[in-house]
Amino acid sequence: HSVDRNIFYWEAEHDGYQRLKPSAVHRRGIIRLPNDCWAVVDTVSSKKNYPWEVHWLFPDLPYRIQEISGKIKQMKMEMQNGTYSACYLSLNSKLNLDVVKADNKSVRGWRSRYYSTKEPAISLKFSIPTSKSVFITVFGPLQQEITIDEDGCKLGNPNYIAHLRFSKNIFESRPLVESIFVKTIKDNKIINLAIR
Repeated sequence: HSVDRNIFYWEAEHDGYQRLKPSAVHRRGIIRLPNDCWAVVDTVSSKKNYPWEVHWLFPDLPYRIQEISGKIKQMKMEMQNGTYSACYLSLNSKLNLDVVKADNKSVRGWRSRYYSTKEPAISLKFSIPTSKSVFITVFGPLQQEITIDEDGCKLGNPNYIAHLRFSKNIFESRPLVESIFVKTIKDNKIINLAIR
């Protein structure tokens, strides 16, 4: 879905967890926002508690982790062109966060750009032991702000403000995100994307 070349929404589901007893469903929505920012909405649901994990792999760069609240954490990386931010949010419970670099006892903390080679990387894993969960990750330059409200979450940085409104029953209905409201600060442009 798209109404503007700077904003679009894409959603998918996979059946890779059907082998579990009881089975589980993972759905992901990806939202492109202004100024090279991205939001990823992941839901996992089952009738049993599992230790759900989301993994992200980043270049081997200086970084720092900031806990904004028990449900919101932020990682800032110092890149060649400035600070890059990744903000993590759980809608329903506290996030457990684990960061590994170049772990010699596992495959975590490595990247392989070519066959039979590996180089250090920052492996970030956040997890929640639950039967149903919603994870949101926001990537982008500058400081990312993220807050939870009654029907979704608000995102932003000095260049834009966005509100993602989630489906009333996010685990059962489609799409995950019902609407995206974005206001750009520089040109005061308002974009409203209704997703059906």
